[in-house]
Parts: sequence; C-alpha cells; structure tokens
Amino acid sequence: MRDYAFGPFVLDASRGILLRDGAPISIGQRALALLQALLEADGSAVPKAALMDAAWPGIVVEEVNLSVQITALRKALGARDDGQDWIVTVPRVGYRLPLATARAAPASRSGPARIVVLPFANLSDRPGKDYFADGIAEDIITALSRFRTIAVVSRGASFSYKGRAPEPRQVAAELGVDYVLSGSVRHAADRVRVGVELIDGQSGRNLWAERFDAPLVDVFDVQDRITERVIGLVEPRVRKAEIEHARGKRPESLDAYDLYLQALPHFWGVAPDGFATAIALMERALALDPEFPMLVAFAAWAHEKRDTLGLPPLHADPRRGLSLARHGIRISADDPQALVICSTIIMIMGERSETAACLDAAARAYAANPNNLLVCNLLGNLFTGCGGNLDAALAAYERVLALSPGAPEVYEALSGIGTVHYYLGNYSEAVVWLRRSLSTGTEWQPTYWHLVAALVGLGRMEEARQAVAQLLLLAPHSTVAQLRTITSRGGFSRYEAHLLEPLRRAGLPAG
Repeated sequence: MRDYAFGPFVLDASRGILLRDGAPISIGQRALALLQALLEADGSAVPKAALMDAAWPGIVVEEVNLSVQITALRKALGARDDGQDWIVTVPRVGYRLPLATARAAPASRSGPARIVVLPFANLSDRPGKDYFADGIAEDIITALSRFRTIAVVSRGASFSYKGRAPEPRQVAAELGVDYVLSGSVRHAADRVRVGVELIDGQSGRNLWAERFDAPLVDVFDVQDRITERVIGLVEPRVRKAEIEHARGKRPESLDAYDLYLQALPHFWGVAPDGFATAIALMERALALDPEFPMLVAFAAWAHEKRDTLGLPPLHADPRRGLSLARHGIRISADDPQALVICSTIIMIMGERSETAACLDAAARAYAANPNNLLVCNLLGNLFTGCGGNLDAALAAYERVLALSPGAPEVYEALSGIGTVHYYLGNYSEAVVWLRRSLSTGTEWQPTYWHLVAALVGLGRMEEARQAVAQLLLLAPHSTVAQLRTITSRGGFSRYEAHLLEPLRRAGLPAG
C-alpha cells in the first residue's frame, strides 16, 4: 500500500495512520478510509456513493454518516495556507481534495486555462427578465467554449451558484478553475447595461472590470467585446484572427433571440412540461429566424428528448426534430456545439446510413474544441450509439470527468461509462458506474435501462426488479414497446436485442 503526502501531512496507508509534520493525528478508521479515497482520486471529485462504499464496505448507511465523518476529517486537517478547507464540497456530486497548494502563473501553465462564468445578476426592474441575464452568461460560456486552449466549466456547474453570492476563491477551489467571471445585466426598454469582472481564482485579485452601455441591438457586440477581453487576459496566445473565426453565427432577429433565451430555462429545467414549453417558444423563434444555428440545434434537441423519453403530447410528430437536425448540420459548420447536437439527434432518430456522416461531423466538432464538456459527452453518445468504437466512447466520457469532475453534467458521463461496460460484457463494472451516476442526484431513464440489463446479466433479479420499479416511478409510461420504438431506429438498432429482453425479464410492462 502506498503512502500519500499533501501539504504538511502524510497518510501512511500501510500502518493506517495520518501524520502532520511527522507527528500522528488521531482520527478514526472510517475517516482514514475516506481520506485515502479522496487522495487516490488525485484531485478529482469523488461521488458520495463511492466514498460511502470506501468507508462502509458492504454496509448500507444513511448519508448523514458521511457528512459527520467529513466534518470530523476537516476539523482534524484544519485549514490550508489560503484559509480554505482541505476537503472541498462539490455541489450535487461529493467531495474532492485539491492536492496543489499553489497554482502556476498562466504563462507557465501546461494545460488549458480553466474559467467559470457565473450566472449574471438581473438588475432590471422586472424580475421576469432573469432569463435575459442568464442568456447573456450562457452565450459567453458558449463563446469561450469555442477556443480549444480554454476549458470552460459547464453551464450546469456554473448555474449551480445561481441565487448565491459565493466568494470567488471559494468557487475557484470548489471547481478547480484559474479564473472566475461574474457580471450583471440591466435591461430597460431598448438599451442594455452589462457589468463584468474577471477574478484570479488563486489570489482573489480583480484582473479586469468594465461596464458596457449599448442599444439592445448591439448586445451581440457587447458579448464579443467581453469575450475578446477575457481571451486577451487568460489566453493571450490566441490571435485576433482566431477570435474572429470562432464567432458563431448571430441571430438575424432580436425577437427570435429573446424567445430563444426564454426557452432555454425550460429546456434545462426539470418540470415535466418543460420540453413542450421550450418547443413552443423555439418554434415561434424559428418562424422569425430559421438560420440561427444554436436555435435550430436546441429546438431539434427538445423535439428529440420529448420523443425519446415518451413525454406528452405523445402524438407529436418525431420527424420535426429530425428535419431540424438535418437542417442544423447544413448551417453549423463553424459551430462545434450545434454540430454535435444535431449529429447526435440524427444518430438517434435518423437512418443507419447517416451514422457515418454523424460521426464525421462530431469528430470535426471535437477537433475544433476537445475541452467542451457538451461536445465530449455527446461524442461519447455517438460512438456508443453508432457502435463505431466503444473504446473511443469510453475515452470521450473519461475526458468529461477529467475536465470538470464536479460538473452536474458528470452524471451523463458516468452513465455513459457504465453503458459502454455493459455492451462490452463487463456487467459488474457497469453496475458500479451506473449507480455512481444515480448517486449524483440526477435520475436519467437510459441509466436505469442499462442498470436493469446489467443486473439481469449478473443474475441479480431482485435488484433488477427494484430498478424497474424505480424507473417506473421516474417514467410511468415506460414499456418494452416504447423502448423498441427508440432502439429500432438510427444507430441504436444494433443494441435492440441486448436491451429489451433483460428489461422484459425484470418486469418492465410489455405495453
């Protein structure tokens, strides 16, 4: 068993003791097991379920026991030199132990510059304009994500701080980033005021602050100027020409853009009728501007999700999502996110003859920016669904975990890794990863599909039936017939026989 050194501490795993400056510290064996699990993760986030397995192997305990042990461990370790806790809470995931006590200056950094864009505060007189402030922040996330030498924390991780006023160094420690960008938006009549500031995540020093006042029609110019200033400060090696080339196609209609921004919270939300609301708003926007790539991509995605998950109205025409995705491919050559979204939809809903082109388009999106979490997640889905290369799918999902281990979207990568292991025949490994995905607090239907199938493959029928019961609580409409409709088309058709029979044997209604 190896020893671990961090700061003034050494964990002597062979003897089961923790030393500070050579002197032993009295902590319990469960706390030691938790500390070892955090150290083995090498700075990455460790899900709560994995920590509980490490400290209470083979025993089912309440999550409060983990909280008690983490609190005791924090007390024993004390604070780091910067005043922060050694053990960092990763919202909705678990905990991580950052091993570096100091960061290199940006000029000598070996990896990409890491930045989080926090939700912008809405300073407008009308609270209903939150969607506009959120949209500005989301657009800046998208703009920065187009540069391959920058790693931007995902929207989900950023927006987990919405409605809070966290200290920037705390955010940087929790997410493992170099820079924190925050701002505010005041939208009144036909004008907009955007205030932004960029903070060094290590020192908390303000690197840049500026206020932009402009007519509403110039809001996209304001976003471009913010992007240029941030790029110039965090990644000065990026040339002006690259910034010009990376700009996405702007919407032609401000009204369409406003409707698109109104739709996004419903698309990302958890309300059952969210996709229907998002689709209604996006269809109105499409009538005004059918050539805006991100609008086309998200509209197609909303149609696909509603259809794949069997959400009402069940009589909706699934061909609309496919038609939009095919149109999106044609107009999204320079937009990696729109390109990979539309490719994934075609893979799910289109013809098998289209899968090669989908993989090619997604590969181009990845080449444009391998640091974009959405691109990596969906590339993993494409490789899994198209059956093109399960090893490549695994690599794409693992890159998501490496880039942003604390992101809420990590549930999809964890589920994807479990799914790949299932199709490789590694059923025990699949169960571990799929349950880790569920432990993040996000329940996703495909996670349950493959968890049930893996448990059946292991002969653990009672657990499989329990998983089916949980699936039906999440999605009461689920049936074998509904899943056959999904798996019989597009790239997933090759997996139909591997999924439906185990679900039927575990008690999923035939439909």
